[in-house]
Amino acid sequence: MTTDRIKEIQSKTAYPDSVSVQQALLKVWNECEQEQLHIANVSKSVAKQYAEFCVRCDRDGLPLLELDDYIKQY
Repeated sequence: MTTDRIKEIQSKTAYPDSVSVQQALLKVWNECEQEQLHIANVSKSVAKQYAEFCVRCDRDGLPLLELDDYIKQY
């Protein structure tokens, strides 16, 4: 993931400046950097969906899922 890709995801997300989106993108960034684990195979749309999921959870006061758990559900 590059900074350009992060900006692209933010531009397509309803709440690009929300803490939840920033945390989700940071988590994805860090996991991509750590040995290119299976997260490197996650499509770009999943990263965006996870960020939007985090926004919904934040807005509705629901607990967040870890990215791996989110991916397993869908």
